Amino acid sequence: MGMNGKKNGTLALIIRALDEIAPMTAREISEHLEISKDQASALCGQLVKRLPTLGRRAHIKRWDMEAIGERKFPRPVYALGDLPDAPRPRRKSGAARTQAWRDKKRKLHKMNFVFNLGLRGTRQKVIVGNNNHLPGAST
Repeated sequence: MGMNGKKNGTLALIIRALDEIAPMTAREISEHLEISKDQASALCGQLVKRLPTLGRRAHIKRWDMEAIGERKFPRPVYALGDLPDAPRPRRKSGAARTQAWRDKKRKLHKMNFVFNLGLRGTRQKVIVGNNNHLPGAST
C-alpha cells in the first residue's frame, strides 16, 4: 500500500471514530487510533479544509483548554459535518494576565509556608522568649 493509500485509510478511521464515538481533539484521536499526535492533527486539518468536490467533512465544534505544565492552550474539538467553526477563544489581555500573576504571588506570600520567612519585604513575627512555661524545662 502506498503512502497515499495509508493516509486515506487513516482518514477513513478518523471519520469513523468521530461518527461512532463523539467529537474529539486530535490528541484523543491519536490515542484512540494509536497514531502520532502530529499525524492526527494534520489529518484533522485536512478534514476541516473545504475541498471543491467533497466540501468540508468536519468542523471545529468547540475549543477545550489543554494544560501542559502551568500553561493552558486552546485545542479544537472536531466533529463531522459542514457547519461553521466555533470561534477560537481570545487570549487574556496583558492587564488581565498581569493581575492573575499578582494575585498568585499575593496568595503565595500569605500562605503559612516556611520559605516565606526568608523573603525580603515580608514581616513575620518571630516569638523569642524563655520556655519556662513548658513542662520539664529547667531554669
